[in-house]
Amino acid sequence: MIYKLLTAIANLLKTELSADIPQSDQHFTTKQLRESPSEPFPQISVYLGKFTLDQSMRNLKSLKQYPEESRQEITVMREFEQEFFIEVYDTNLENLEKFASLIFGIILTNSEDLLQEYNITASTSYQSQEITTVHIINQINVLESIYKTTVDTQSFELKLQAKGQLKLLRNIPGNLSTIQNINIQSRLPLEI
Repeated sequence: MIYKLLTAIANLLKTELSADIPQSDQHFTTKQLRESPSEPFPQISVYLGKFTLDQSMRNLKSLKQYPEESRQEITVMREFEQEFFIEVYDTNLENLEKFASLIFGIILTNSEDLLQEYNITASTSYQSQEITTVHIINQINVLESIYKTTVDTQSFELKLQAKGQLKLLRNIPGNLSTIQNINIQSRLPLEI
């Protein structure tokens, strides 16, 4: 649900770390690495994690009539959380700490800009014949950092989380029109 956010984060990291990591395309990826990468170091992987959708609906079934557009829609709002990871690989522990610290600083000091880009500049919505989904992120949280080591590399796995809303709309096609005339014939008893 937050792939555009991860792409924006990866691009921001490439820009901010360009003095320390020249030729950044050789050092960054937006997928999880299944095995320790080879040189050049550092290697930085930005990838998606667990997605959780709140099962309580904020607005289960609201029919909104738009007679001038001849349609109705059902709107459902759900809160969601999605984890994402930034993993930094290197052979030098000092470099790992340096890049982990800088990455936290870059993300936390630019979080408002990242949210604005995700929600406004490059808003995320998808549409089919009747369904429209809109993704809105409210905050980015840092959850934890885990140090890992293998025979030939070391890594810091930075675990973050995006929280937001998923707005789901279903358009119900139909012909709505205003009732013009109602003729009612009934006999009411006369009271005297």
